[in-house]
Amino acid sequence: MFGIGQSLAGGFLPHDEAWLGMTAAELADHHGGRVVGFMFHDRVSFGGTLIAVVTLYAWLIRSPQAAGTRWAWWTMALSALAGFASFLAWLGYGYLDVWHAVGTLLLLPVFAVGLWLGRPPAPLCGRGGIADASWLIVALRESRGSPWWLIGPTLVTLGSAGMIVGGLVILVIGGTTVFVPRI
Repeated sequence: MFGIGQSLAGGFLPHDEAWLGMTAAELADHHGGRVVGFMFHDRVSFGGTLIAVVTLYAWLIRSPQAAGTRWAWWTMALSALAGFASFLAWLGYGYLDVWHAVGTLLLLPVFAVGLWLGRPPAPLCGRGGIADASWLIVALRESRGSPWWLIGPTLVTLGSAGMIVGGLVILVIGGTTVFVPRI
């Protein structure tokens, strides 16, 4: 919410101004303000993504994980691993966002301990692991052979795969190519 509010207010954070050597208003005078618009768009997108992730985690904890499903815990664990590791992408630009670094370092141990304490019990006789597909067999039996129940999960899976590929492309291109030449 802070990133969205800060963007709507039209200013940069102090470390942004120090790194750029100018304020948002001064940068807006260059290239028709497109860089400032992009930076604000980027902050709002980041804030929206964090709100979506928090919503997903809250649902996973209160619904499927509370019901004892292992996949909900694994979803959070793998998502958190990707999310916390993605912070290191900033270092590829030669820019360390101190505010995000401090926030990440404060959040990481809290999240890790919570994830550890909320881990599911070890599966008995090899069943119930991450690759256990018994839920799929039960769902197929209950669907009475209708393939329609597969459409939702299939679309979510395809959308998720698309977002992963898109994120990796942005990470690679953004880390190796300069989109906006220096002013």
